[in-house]
Amino acid sequence: MARPRSFDIEAFLDRSLDVFWRRGFAATSMADIYEATGLGASSIYAIVKDKNDLFRRVFERYAMGFRTMIPTELAGAAAIDWWMVAFAGALADDPDRKGCLICNTIMERFAHAPETLAMADAHVEEVRNWFQHEIERGQRQGDFRADADPVAASCALAATTLGMMALARARAGREALLQVAANATAALTVRKDAPRV
Repeated sequence: MARPRSFDIEAFLDRSLDVFWRRGFAATSMADIYEATGLGASSIYAIVKDKNDLFRRVFERYAMGFRTMIPTELAGAAAIDWWMVAFAGALADDPDRKGCLICNTIMERFAHAPETLAMADAHVEEVRNWFQHEIERGQRQGDFRADADPVAASCALAATTLGMMALARARAGREALLQVAANATAALTVRKDAPRV
């Protein structure tokens, strides 16, 4: 009969996530994971195959938390503006300025397996798709310019988001991050004083 696990898998994944997030994938060894979690190889390899498998587990855990930031009670311009400001605040509130694990993974592409890169790319596309959806809603509501291309605009917002992550890692101030967030949709917004035609 197999001996039941005597450790908390959720806590193990959280601690592993923190190590990868702080150090990066390439600089993190399994010895670092053993030290941070207090677990040995036999315990860890009972639930993950290898370092790549562990990273993908914690990456998806991070991505799930990222998704909880998406507002469900707002739409269009209000949803995007709220999300950008909340995201900037979350980046600024991290005392270690670790940035975003998704962005960090993309920037460290050379170190990752194709399966991991596919996960990172898919998540960026998920965020871009959400931007596009809300841009189209904003256009229908009259908040965003009707002549704006939602695909191009969503790509620009995704690029802005990645730039904010890089600024956070470079320890840009809170006000700078919030300023970027506050102006993210400026090119899309219908001017309230624009003449009617």
